[in-house]
Amino acid sequence: MVGSPQEIAEKILRRHEQFDLDRFMGQVDIGGLATETVLASIERFASDVAPSLRRPSSKHHHLPHS
Repeated sequence: MVGSPQEIAEKILRRHEQFDLDRFMGQVDIGGLATETVLASIERFASDVAPSLRRPSSKHHHLPHS
């Protein structure tokens, strides 16, 4: 997925609502990117995207904790 942390969270939540999914599995292009870029991407997902998926909001249902 491509976008800001907010856009990524919204994309994941839309799929959750459309298909009643309770898991998300992402993949980072380890072979095509510099190690620093891969690590920064994973860290950004963990710090900026994942927490917003765990918080209930009036607009979206949140994903369950794993």
